[in-house]
Amino acid sequence: MVLYLHKNDQQPTTILIGDTNAIRLHHAFAQEAIDYRKRQHVFRLKTSDWAEYLFQTTDRDLMNQWIDTINLVAASFSSPPLPAAIDSVSLRFQRPLLPSVQTRYSIVNEITCLVKKIFVFLFSLNNMILLFIK
Repeated sequence: MVLYLHKNDQQPTTILIGDTNAIRLHHAFAQEAIDYRKRQHVFRLKTSDWAEYLFQTTDRDLMNQWIDTINLVAASFSSPPLPAAIDSVSLRFQRPLLPSVQTRYSIVNEITCLVKKIFVFLFSLNNMILLFIK
């Protein structure tokens, strides 16, 4: 999920390659910017990498439509985040790592690789169980 930014409506719509003027919407959250008083009808978008963006709309209804749509899309297509990593030496919180790049493999190659990893895992698990039983 990516939100592409354009300067105005007259700019031609082209397919952009790369991260130029793009905001990733996975695990994003949009809400009305109540504390922002410089302009009216402003909402805040918080992304998974903790970036914050302010957007202004022409009226309150349009702002609520944007908020509802962004939150619906983000919730529908986002997977649950990984639990935070905590080690035994320093019990400080670290942000969970989320996927940030697209894969270069086809879906068939991805599934094949995952199946191989599952078989390797099951083989290792069976070996550990056999060693534990002996």
